[in-house]
Amino acid sequence: MEAAFRKHGTLGMWMQLHGVTPLRAILDVALGINLLSETDYRWLLREIGEMAETRIPDRPHWNHTEGKLYFGKKVIRRVRINKKPSNIHRILDAFQAANWARRVHNPLADDAQQLHETLRTLNRNLKQIRFHSTEGGQSITWTPKAR
Repeated sequence: MEAAFRKHGTLGMWMQLHGVTPLRAILDVALGINLLSETDYRWLLREIGEMAETRIPDRPHWNHTEGKLYFGKKVIRRVRINKKPSNIHRILDAFQAANWARRVHNPLADDAQQLHETLRTLNRNLKQIRFHSTEGGQSITWTPKAR
């Protein structure tokens, strides 16, 4: 946390805590200190691609305590619960904290190989959604798979 603050100040801390992109962090903080109305906040989220235009018909839901990832009402992935959160937990926690925005800031260290392996493992046997690395590993996205 201290390193995130030294690197990017308050914005860096917010990004690390909530697993969001820099633009999302700015909007979240602006809303929190009443520089934006809720309406303007949602409009700006849509403009930067962090929120769907109206609604996402099916959005995943991550239950951290049970270690279950849901899509709709169906459990699509089970994740072993360890004392220390795994990289998969950290990624799913970031998406859950961002209310399943289509893109979040990469909550893992700056290790491209580690991110690649984690996403490969996370995507294994997922039939409903897919996770991808974007922006040179700076962000992670999820997309529903075509049915």
